[in-house]
Amino acid sequence: MFYFLQKIQLKGREGYFIFVKELNGNLIFKHENGIIEFDKESFKKDDVIELYETVKLFGGTPIKRVLRAIN
Repeated sequence: MFYFLQKIQLKGREGYFIFVKELNGNLIFKHENGIIEFDKESFKKDDVIELYETVKLFGGTPIKRVLRAIN
């Protein structure tokens, strides 16, 4: 469903959420307020705003990929 360290936004919530892992049926995200868990069954994909970035490959061809948090 999500890539490790994928950065997303959720409709109706402030800030960015960084996907950390899936554990025991829960989706775990890092947020500026700490770690937040969502029940996978009740989590709505429609509420997710996926963020993308444009990068250039070695040949100079631009591609669009999901935004990831690199620390």
